[in-house]
Amino acid sequence: MAKDGSDFEQLMSMDSCTVMGNSDSAICLDVQWFLDHYPDARYLIIDRPFSHVIKSFTQHFGIEFRNDTWKKLLDIYVDARKQLINHPNARHVLFDDLREESNIRDVWDFCTHSAPWLPERYQLFKDLVIQVPRTYDLMYRSGFMNQLVKQHPELCQLS
Repeated sequence: MAKDGSDFEQLMSMDSCTVMGNSDSAICLDVQWFLDHYPDARYLIIDRPFSHVIKSFTQHFGIEFRNDTWKKLLDIYVDARKQLINHPNARHVLFDDLREESNIRDVWDFCTHSAPWLPERYQLFKDLVIQVPRTYDLMYRSGFMNQLVKQHPELCQLS
């Protein structure tokens, strides 16, 4: 994201949808910018044990970061969560709770401003696993990694 956020604002204004969303962990790197520029946005915080995140990342990509990199990533997430958790437009859900239909429907209602729910959506979402393709260049294509490299280059060396 450009320092002034212009690239994000341009991306988000490309479509004429009435409800639009973005899911990018890079939001954690500058939560205040998003809160300042999108005060009416809804923020969904999905909590997952960090050890599970590390295990999933390592298994999926077959690479490992140094422990200090993981620690810095956890610190960034914790700081972002603190800023968002009590925000009036934020909702919190546990990662493991996203298997239950009622929780998926609650997230759907929150994110879509209560667009109609169809029961078939549960079948679509209950086993949905979203992963970045293994061929994805983590160091250069990911918004989160781009920002992390810029802000903390010393942490972004693989072990």
